[in-house]
Amino acid sequence: MAQRRTRMQTIRTLLMMKHNGLSDQQVADSLKIAKGSVNAFYNRYKASGKALPVPADFPDSELRDIIYPSKPAFPRVSDPDWSSIESQLSR
Repeated sequence: MAQRRTRMQTIRTLLMMKHNGLSDQQVADSLKIAKGSVNAFYNRYKASGKALPVPADFPDSELRDIIYPSKPAFPRVSDPDWSSIESQLSR
């Protein structure tokens, strides 16, 4: 079953609480989310290099891209050179 995403307002509150020095457990208990989620969201935001606290005018779309990065596309693999393989196998 797919997991529901946490609301951006909740993530903003989480980041503010962490900025104010609360522990992961305190934030998790207050917002009723998993302690691991608190840690993951906070670490993703910190890794982005953005400053805390999150500015009020920081767009939700940018915050969403930081917290929920899109999965990288798999690189396209080219087909092998079948004629070369065939000639090598016929030796």
